[in-house]
Amino acid sequence: MRYSLPNGFFSIDSMPNQPSVALCYDFTIIPEYRGTKASHQLKAYQMKLLHELHYTVAICTTQASNEAQNKVLQAAGWVITSEFYDIRTGHKVYIWNWHVTKV
Repeated sequence: MRYSLPNGFFSIDSMPNQPSVALCYDFTIIPEYRGTKASHQLKAYQMKLLHELHYTVAICTTQASNEAQNKVLQAAGWVITSEFYDIRTGHKVYIWNWHVTKV
């Protein structure tokens, strides 16, 4: 399902056969809000929703070269659990997770 604020949007879906695991993707900041800390606000909103939706664990991926998004995740307490080379895109990818806690 897609969620949004004026500064951006993201999607959250349950992992098939593991309904307490959230798959988070499509995290996007509207261009005019980039560089304004809007990504931290949007991430905080996402994490609040994950808690309210009763997820236990959340998972997302980023390209290793996406320094801005990687900093936002790290600052929010997410942890890189794995990395791989994506043969379809030619990029190194990080797999992040967060054990959902009350925010």
